[in-house]
Amino acid sequence: MLSPKHALRIAVVVEWVLIILAVVLSEFFRDALPEPLLLWLQQHAEENRSLAGFVAIFAMLPAFVLSIVASVGLFMFKTWARWLYLFSYVIGFIGMVFLGPTVEHAFANMIADVSAVLSGIVIGIAFFSTALEGDASQIS
Repeated sequence: MLSPKHALRIAVVVEWVLIILAVVLSEFFRDALPEPLLLWLQQHAEENRSLAGFVAIFAMLPAFVLSIVASVGLFMFKTWARWLYLFSYVIGFIGMVFLGPTVEHAFANMIADVSAVLSGIVIGIAFFSTALEGDASQIS
């Protein structure tokens, strides 16, 4: 049976792999979108070059950095990482509202959705299991 420590590490790694895959697939499938959506994306990209776009992206940057630090902490079984991970997820979730609408290919969106589910699993394991208890060197 899979120990909580193994499950946590696997979930953290797979989550980041899926996040990267979602970004790559979003770019890869961009040209597969219908013409009106491509035009909208080009227009939206120009709007993001405005001050409001930079502010929205700049506001999300700390949440992204905190998420990386928290994920590394969880991977190393640090107890402080559970709260940092939850905080970064909530801040990122709230910040998404200010980024405005998005257009993605369904496959890239599906991968991102699976990543979001894994985030919930990571939070569940971090808070409601014994994964972060005891000696970090014992992964049995």
